[in-house]
Amino acid sequence: MRAAAGDGRAGVVWHTTGSGKSLLMAFLAGLCIHDRRLANPTVLVLTDRADLDEQLWSAFAQSAGLLGGQSPERAETRADLRRLLSRQAGGVVFSTMQKFAPEPSEAALPRLRDPADPLKLVIVQSM
Repeated sequence: MRAAAGDGRAGVVWHTTGSGKSLLMAFLAGLCIHDRRLANPTVLVLTDRADLDEQLWSAFAQSAGLLGGQSPERAETRADLRRLLSRQAGGVVFSTMQKFAPEPSEAALPRLRDPADPLKLVIVQSM
């Protein structure tokens, strides 16, 4: 929560297998969602593979009470990810990293969010 009073950036947490990473991430997201200084943050949860995305999404779905009643939403396609991230604020969005690639018809990935409305929390889990 110190990031809200400082430059807006925070650190990294490393865990081992079976140490409760999924629940810790849900608790952290819940703290951020309930912190008024963050003004209804968008939480983006990124993974590097579908099975991990499913595991984390399930943990967050079971933790809707921690998330202020928000149900996590899963981006199934690149277009779906763009739609979910184009909202002004709020929500918990799940995606694999591979969806952050340009469409075959695009030379580069377009801007997905207005810089005036930055993401407040990005959670990345791999391995």
